[in-house]
Amino acid sequence: MSIEGEAGIDLTEIKSPQEINMEGITYEGVSQGNGNEEFTEGDKKDDEDDYVTDVKGKPMFNEDIRWKKQLPILSMRFTNPKQLKFMICNYAVANGYQLYFEINDSKRLLVKCSNGHCTFRLWASWMSEEQSFQIKSLIIDHNCERNFKLGSIVNYRWICSHFTREVLENQKFNVRMLKEEVKNKFGIQVSMGQCRRAKQHAMSLVEGTIVENYAKLWSYGEEIKRSNPGSTVKLDGNNHIYPIAWAVVCVENKDNWKWFLENLQEDLHLKGGFGRTLMSNQHKGIIEVVKDLFPEIEHRQCVIHVLSNFKKKFLRSQFEKLFWKACKASTEPLFNYAMKEIQLIRPAAYVHLIGRNPKSWSRAFFQFGRGCDAVENGLYKSFNNVILEARKKPIITMLEDIRLYVMQRMCSLRQKGSGWGHLDVCPNIRLALNDLKVQQRYWQVLPSGLNTFETRNLGESYGVDLEKKTCSCRIWQMNGYGCVHSVAAISYVNRDV
Repeated sequence: MSIEGEAGIDLTEIKSPQEINMEGITYEGVSQGNGNEEFTEGDKKDDEDDYVTDVKGKPMFNEDIRWKKQLPILSMRFTNPKQLKFMICNYAVANGYQLYFEINDSKRLLVKCSNGHCTFRLWASWMSEEQSFQIKSLIIDHNCERNFKLGSIVNYRWICSHFTREVLENQKFNVRMLKEEVKNKFGIQVSMGQCRRAKQHAMSLVEGTIVENYAKLWSYGEEIKRSNPGSTVKLDGNNHIYPIAWAVVCVENKDNWKWFLENLQEDLHLKGGFGRTLMSNQHKGIIEVVKDLFPEIEHRQCVIHVLSNFKKKFLRSQFEKLFWKACKASTEPLFNYAMKEIQLIRPAAYVHLIGRNPKSWSRAFFQFGRGCDAVENGLYKSFNNVILEARKKPIITMLEDIRLYVMQRMCSLRQKGSGWGHLDVCPNIRLALNDLKVQQRYWQVLPSGLNTFETRNLGESYGVDLEKKTCSCRIWQMNGYGCVHSVAAISYVNRDV
């Protein structure tokens, strides 16, 4: 999948399921404006004067009237029963009436008050000749007490209609915030479930339902290929994440990993994976597939997952410190020393870690020439955190959000990089080297030949070859920019690091 998108993707062919006018959001035949209007008792105008009439003099529902001023009027005409029910709900909430729909279908509507002694009654039906839904009889008087604990008449659709703008414009507008806003604006309590469904409904009005989104996947894929020919995570030169490909699958299993890695193998011409490193979690599916597809690749396991499973069986904090000591050990003797300490404390812990293939999670066994000595794959977590909100959306909207984020991020980093001038070393690597310059002061450097040195610090000793760019600690060969011993040797001969 391409991440450039220089001219963007033309989504006109992937038509939006709903067209939303943000100045007056249409909700199934009911328009509610921006929902921020206030109505005070000082508004002297008579409510009935706000409604227009048809050629026969019958009042017609005016959807632009503030929700607090909406009220039923005998003979009032509506486009459909949903419009009438929406108005009735506004009327009930504004006045604290416990109304319910005793008869409720596409052609008839009977509204009564939950208080059996209240005289309120509204009957409406579909008028086929006039093609409208009309209030045929109405007893508007109430002799019940007001109660703002509304029942089933307040549903998620009604909540959605009043807060569609907030949901669409503010991605951080969560369910709890919606519940609080309903309470503040209308003075009523609604459930978290109602608010959750209201938010989902608001998103579906713009982005379509799950079924609609999946129905458009093929056309979306074709548009991606058309606008970005040659479409296909590694680190860039500044140790930033550089997304290459991502996929949406129904479940993480062996078949889906095989499909994804086969596509990646083809796009990047990886063949058997020689000279490449792949880091993943401990999912059995990907471990098996990598062995089949990339027999020559170096497959590392993220130590966070190894440690997480380790801590489920061995809880002592002392084990965790020794585990990190073992995984960051850059030579086999250092690794064996750390593992020996674990074995002395608890042999079962030692057996558990040895059985997890240390060659995949300890630096002591990492291959050279990869330009990376990372033992944990925290970068993918940062990427997942960024797309967290996008992942909650319908699939096409989600994919578009991810594509646009990656496109904008790459453009921003490219512009930032262009301002580095003629730097030979990227800023983040330069910071790492500056830290090594501070640490190298504690190392003694002894020349042992032409461009070869021995560095010593108490009981530790490592050999450095500046010509071959190697150190016996192995870190220089792994990360590609150096270790504290190489920096000490370079500083000893007064060269620039």
